[in-house]
Amino acid sequence: MREYSSKFRIWHWLFAFSILGVSVTVLLRETYLNSYDMADSLKEEILSLGVNLELEQARDISHILTGGFWDWHIYFGYAFAFFLLVRIGMLIKNGFDYPKDTSIHKKLVYSSYKFLYLILFVLASCGIVLHLGELNSIDEDSLWIFEEIHGIFGYIIMIFIPLHIIGVVVSDIKEDKGLISRIISGSKK
Repeated sequence: MREYSSKFRIWHWLFAFSILGVSVTVLLRETYLNSYDMADSLKEEILSLGVNLELEQARDISHILTGGFWDWHIYFGYAFAFFLLVRIGMLIKNGFDYPKDTSIHKKLVYSSYKFLYLILFVLASCGIVLHLGELNSIDEDSLWIFEEIHGIFGYIIMIFIPLHIIGVVVSDIKEDKGLISRIISGSKK
């Protein structure tokens, strides 16, 4: 039965919160707060008031309305990168090997986490490159590969989140009783 130190539990929940923040901001921007869809609606509403507004003007206004919101994606992204570096530091300090008597299933889980951390590192790195490129007015066309990788890996993480939660619940029920309690409170019950 694996024990989780208070440092690890605090890290885990702060990291989870940063991932949740990044994911929610993306999902909202891609759906409800999509500035292109918002621009179309804005143009129609203003036209109904008798004012003609060009689509580009409506997009500029919608970007203004949603721009501050997108800043939260960046804040959560930097928190995500920070907590990822903390975790990498913990792994370097404590090692990332599994006990020799570990089951094949657990070895596969540990191996998948190694791959996951690689994806997370690339995801965070691409996000930072994109933000620094924006701050330094680098042409978006020059950064397209970083944007593509960042987007693809971001959606991989969004798929991983429910799989992780389901896997933890199943593990807690079947083979690792008390897992959820241990990661939340450190208690074995």
